[in-house]
Amino acid sequence: MTDARHKDRSSGLMLAAGSALAVAALLLFGAGNIQAATLSGSGIDATVTATLTPSSLPKRGSAPVGLSVSETISNGTFKSLTLDLDPQLAISGAGLPTCQPQDVTGVVPAAARRKCGTALVGSGGLTQRFQYPEQPPIDVHASLLFFNGAGGQLVSYVYMPGPEGPTASAKGSSTRGAALTFAMPFFGGTTTAFRFQIGKTWNRRGQKVGYLSGQCASGTLRNQVTLNASGGTASAMLTQPCQGRA
Repeated sequence: MTDARHKDRSSGLMLAAGSALAVAALLLFGAGNIQAATLSGSGIDATVTATLTPSSLPKRGSAPVGLSVSETISNGTFKSLTLDLDPQLAISGAGLPTCQPQDVTGVVPAAARRKCGTALVGSGGLTQRFQYPEQPPIDVHASLLFFNGAGGQLVSYVYMPGPEGPTASAKGSSTRGAALTFAMPFFGGTTTAFRFQIGKTWNRRGQKVGYLSGQCASGTLRNQVTLNASGGTASAMLTQPCQGRA
């Protein structure tokens, strides 16, 4: 049970264009689509995994893909994560219904899904640890939802339960190319883990398309991940083989 002194808070998350900075150690494992990076830098130590499916993609044109990201943080106050995706990947919500931030502000996740479910393109969760005097740490879990917004926006929603009743808010931010920045809201705790999935498919003029799509012309996908913490940044390149098909 959460302590009564932990007040329910919620804030918007941002997926927007970003840039990658200092390089850290990289670990690759698995034969296909699982990538893992151990990042150590000024003020942060963390492990990030990324899974891109499928790894077999057309050499020309594009096909829908899904991206799952998770992170565990052993040290540091995490502020944001930026993914600069390979140029062979692209993000587009063209043809999808849209959702406005005010549509899902102040409602619980089930209501947000009812209001904007047709625009849903991703989901996830995060854990924050709260430390109160003379008490063991308390881990509180928040829900994340991502919706296609108007004008190239991505509406990001976060809900964190608390003893004073449910509240939630959302933000819209611009996206371009294949760059995503996950900006951590401040709830008063320390983020120890998060995960999210991005990807949705639908039919457009009889063709299957995706919110995230890609091709494999080079045989390799290079996605750069950067963590921004209160004390600095750490970054690594996740290199993933892919299979190009005709």
